[in-house]
Amino acid sequence: MRLRACQAPPAQLAWIDNCRPPACPYARPPARLASVPVHDGSPPDAPRARRLEAALKSYMIDFAERMTEIKKSLEEPDDSKGGGDGNGEDADAVLERREQLLDELMDIVCSIDHARDLHKIGGLPPLLGLLRRGQPSLKWRAAEVVATCCASNPPVQRWFVDGGVLPPLLDLLGDDNAAVRTKALLALSAIVRHFSPGLEAVLSAPGVPATLAGLCGDADGRVARKACTLVSYILQQRRSAAADFIREGAAPAAARAL
Repeated sequence: MRLRACQAPPAQLAWIDNCRPPACPYARPPARLASVPVHDGSPPDAPRARRLEAALKSYMIDFAERMTEIKKSLEEPDDSKGGGDGNGEDADAVLERREQLLDELMDIVCSIDHARDLHKIGGLPPLLGLLRRGQPSLKWRAAEVVATCCASNPPVQRWFVDGGVLPPLLDLLGDDNAAVRTKALLALSAIVRHFSPGLEAVLSAPGVPATLAGLCGDADGRVARKACTLVSYILQQRRSAAADFIREGAAPAAARAL
């Protein structure tokens, strides 16, 4: 037996059409989708490939090359105290440009690999020069670059200690600028943490217990806290040094700071 398809009578279909809601007068017609060409897997033509390669390269930065450029700029003679750099640039512009270069360098060396590359291209000597003779804003930025490079990076810690970074950092602990003292303490903390040779080098420097004990009572709260944190880590690692710090008054100063 064959089954015939069920079909509603015309009168019922008309009733269904009448019951449909009216179309919204504000409705927009559906947008037409732009046709997307399908790539068949064949290589693009040469001009198009060159344009694509040039576009990709414009968004890529060679950080080793950029660090080399920054290094060369920081090595230029600093004549800002005499009114400019010899190229018609005034002292404020020279200082601002160098500050921007150090800020950029600090962003780059946040990567451990780039921090190691900075040593390989000879980036430490310009930093040492800024630590010794730079303006306060350049000194603390250079110290922060050192701290960023050395943080949990034993090869760089070794290279920087061997390269003579400790003497200028220790000298900065007596700087009049609080930001400079703070960043110098930050750099010293980065050098000694999880690196025994760096810790021994700091402890063997003359006057370190007295200097750090004095900074634990510094008038600037940031300096005092950084100094107390550094002293606490040193004593955790070398309990034999506790007598020297206590004799210099580090304990009462740390208690007041904390």
